[in-house]
Amino acid sequence: MKRNSLFKGLTLSVALSAFLTGCGGTGVKAGGDDTTKDDPADSSRAAATISGNAIDGYLQYATVCLDLSQDGYCQAEEPNTQTDKDGKFSLQITPEISEDEKYENAMLLVYGGKDVDTGLDFNGKLLAPKDDSTVHITPITTLVAKAVQKEIKANDKLTKEQIKAKIEQSRKRVAQALGLDEKDIKKDPIAALKAGDDKIIQKALQLQKAVEALLVADDDKGRSKNERAEEIYEALLDGLSDMQTGDRGVEKLLEKTFERAKNNKKTRDLLGGDRGVEFAEAAKGIARNIKNGFEKFDQDERKKDDFLEKIGSITKGDLKKVKIAFEDGKLDEISGQIKIDDGIFKPGFDWTEKFILDDLDHVGLHKLPQNVIDKLKEIFKDKKVKPGVLFAGLERLKESDDPDIQKIYNAIRNFLAKQKEKKEQEDAKRDTKVINITPPMSFYMPQGMGYGKVTFNDDDTMSYEEFKVQKDGTFVLDESHDDNTDLILKDGKWVAENNTPKYKLLKDGAIQLSQWNEKAYIVSAKKIEGEKRELPEFGLETDMPKDAKAYFIKIDKIDDFYTINEQVRHFTPEGEITFSSISDFISKQCGVHWFIGDDKGGLGFAGEKTDNGYTCDASAKEGKLVQAYFNDQGEQQIGKIAGKWKIVNKGDIDILVVKPYNVKKFLERDEGIEYPIFAEKDGVVYRGSMEPKGLKRVIPAFNKSAMESIKKAIADNWDKVQKNFPSYPRGDENYDNQR
Repeated sequence: MKRNSLFKGLTLSVALSAFLTGCGGTGVKAGGDDTTKDDPADSSRAAATISGNAIDGYLQYATVCLDLSQDGYCQAEEPNTQTDKDGKFSLQITPEISEDEKYENAMLLVYGGKDVDTGLDFNGKLLAPKDDSTVHITPITTLVAKAVQKEIKANDKLTKEQIKAKIEQSRKRVAQALGLDEKDIKKDPIAALKAGDDKIIQKALQLQKAVEALLVADDDKGRSKNERAEEIYEALLDGLSDMQTGDRGVEKLLEKTFERAKNNKKTRDLLGGDRGVEFAEAAKGIARNIKNGFEKFDQDERKKDDFLEKIGSITKGDLKKVKIAFEDGKLDEISGQIKIDDGIFKPGFDWTEKFILDDLDHVGLHKLPQNVIDKLKEIFKDKKVKPGVLFAGLERLKESDDPDIQKIYNAIRNFLAKQKEKKEQEDAKRDTKVINITPPMSFYMPQGMGYGKVTFNDDDTMSYEEFKVQKDGTFVLDESHDDNTDLILKDGKWVAENNTPKYKLLKDGAIQLSQWNEKAYIVSAKKIEGEKRELPEFGLETDMPKDAKAYFIKIDKIDDFYTINEQVRHFTPEGEITFSSISDFISKQCGVHWFIGDDKGGLGFAGEKTDNGYTCDASAKEGKLVQAYFNDQGEQQIGKIAGKWKIVNKGDIDILVVKPYNVKKFLERDEGIEYPIFAEKDGVVYRGSMEPKGLKRVIPAFNKSAMESIKKAIADNWDKVQKNFPSYPRGDENYDNQR
């Protein structure tokens, strides 16, 4: 088992580590018994209530808070609540909070939840000033709040009156730039739409969906999408400052932002570097398509309850096109791809089927037979079908004994579990409630076809064992990982990785793991005794026994970490050869010759095109990567620039670090960031990976009691597991070798 950390190699199985709770807890009804009409920003310090809606389409079960710490997340000590199923919220502000020195500078913050109009999870953050008792938090108010935050950051001594003036100035500035009236910014855009005014929601959607197009790219700093969304809105402020008198609209704002990014490193970095600018046409195309969608639906259609759902379905399809184009290295062709299918505007278009297909597509179920789609339509024939109908109607699917429907049910349940796990992991990254361990202490981490056991021994060593599932559903120790051949970089030398490394307990509760340049924290310990845990990937559930506990292991990389593990081999007509140096490697893996990828295509070094092919400067210390592939005629072709590379020096060792723009496509990583590296050792080039300083990962874990219950549930129901999931072993005597 090759890994850069004792934890890094674990391919976590959501089936074993996550449990399904649907979309979130109970919503809070806006309004309530509001007994005061005081302005929340008033220094009278009376208790107050701020209510309104969170809108990107209404956001169900999203987190709302007053971000006193201005860290972009809702902490337990900050006033916080949750939107209800209609996107409404009601936030209580106590006199003590209003007296906090951080109160005047704080903004309302929204993240998480689900967009009612698309049925998708909301990726991003929305902000709004808190200068009224009714506040609707939208992409447009986010621009206003960001502008005010920028002013506060430049002068943290602003008085309450000055902040209020800055808010009004920012509203006026944003309204003029977008072509709105200043009073429009405070309105509920969806309520305005139903009253016949669609320009506010149109511009709000254009803003947010353009941001979401930019979020398709991977982030080389390992940040979450909502963290990156904040920076993209900051970049839009730069574009706003470049708009001239007479410039109007979101498309013009995007144009100015991307123009600024081409020549300004700060703006470019906020957008995500070169890859952010590469998405310019995609973002502008989506904004333009939303405008076209509004124009093509007539006024009567725009007032109907399902109008935004239809717009959302169009946009969801556009975002998918952007994702595919990015993964295929063909973003330069995106302008021609983002266009509305005119068929959806024809009378009698089957929106029910389209919404169902959108849901299926979202969980990876593509091109199902028409008879299966018809079965789903029959199940929901008495219900108004909206985006997300398959998620909301999960119980209906569960009740069906049709094998096709059961496969869909299991796929959706597993998808929801993964989404829940992602949210839990993001929350755990910010958790500061560290659990002090008392050695010897073990943690169990489910993964794929088995689980890993990490033990902190009382002699300051740490050991790892891996267990795999057998053909009868039981688990045994897997000793195959003990032949680990990884070499790690220590003090300028490649040395063998120690399988029983030392650890040190620090005063803050951290576990220092010097071998991998990282610290681990045990956080979010939770007693789960008596809880029913679902194992959706296996179609099972189990009751957690006495003393069962769940944890998260939070890992922080405190310095860059390098490891190599195998020689790089090149296949030629004359046979298989190795490379003698990094310069030899670069010169031979240039242009159409790719070194990462598969038999269809991959990444090569971006050299100069000549009459005889491509050449690369083998003496260069940095450069770009190009995507190469076979075309339909079987000819090798060069695509877009797809990343960058750089040689870094560590002592007497040169290391070639490769950074693809699309990390997940080429490295098959679901979370975290690691980059391929190449280094020469003893006259041969080896490949490996680098995990950057600052990288954070979170791994779900259980104690022994909980893990035993999970194992027993799988073993006791192994026949069912194999029946529902034929990819699992069925008693094939060659199974172990095939793994």
